[in-house]
Amino acid sequence: LDSAMAVSLSLQAFQAQYENNDHEVCRVMLDLISGLFKRITDSKTEQAEVERKSFSCGYVFVVETSKRISTAKNVFNNPNNKAYIYVNTKEKSMGVYLSDDLYHKDGFRLRLYDVKKIIEKYGEKIGKGKNEWFLHENGFLLSWGTRKDTRDIPSKIRPEELAFEVNKLIKKYLEKKQKLV
Repeated sequence: LDSAMAVSLSLQAFQAQYENNDHEVCRVMLDLISGLFKRITDSKTEQAEVERKSFSCGYVFVVETSKRISTAKNVFNNPNNKAYIYVNTKEKSMGVYLSDDLYHKDGFRLRLYDVKKIIEKYGEKIGKGKNEWFLHENGFLLSWGTRKDTRDIPSKIRPEELAFEVNKLIKKYLEKKQKLV
């Protein structure tokens, strides 16, 4: 459903709801159109912020933002991006997400042994404590805080350091896989 169709259907619904009250129809339509315009404008502003504060490190794409936004879909549209690091500076959270291609098709997992070495190198731990890293049991996600489980302090690991380390793991895995073919 595109925006023009949504506006047209909304107009018809409001005309039916507010029979013979053009003033009220115009008021609710103005609110609707203002909301759509704000959403489009906010989206463009967020995208500009993401583009300013994003970079690639080999197979890993890093996005730093101060808002909750969904960029993973766009990041993984580029087949070179095998993992995505999301940094939310406001919520002091950071997460490593694997692309579906890497996780499902290639079978790559973030394994505790490999990830633990990276995390401990910076004086942090993997666990279920308040300021510990969380490694999903299926190995597709590693996070320092989530929307449901926020952190009090940011991780000691800088995003570019984490990207470098995760990229090394992916590169090693893909090279090993290529040798088997």
